[in-house]
Amino acid sequence: MPAIAALRFNPVIQYFAQRLKQNGIRGKKMVIAVMRQLIHIVFAVLKPFDREYEIRA
Repeated sequence: MPAIAALRFNPVIQYFAQRLKQNGIRGKKMVIAVMRQLIHIVFAVLKPFDREYEIRA
């Protein structure tokens, strides 16, 4: 259900779904891909912050 709600209301996920459609992914397969994307977003938010990490140009 969260994946379906995200498909309807979340612009970032809608853009992701649009890209999936262009690549020929439809239906339940798209919902599963959206679920996986949501899991990635959740883990990125919950991941502990590494204070020693530095961006190298």
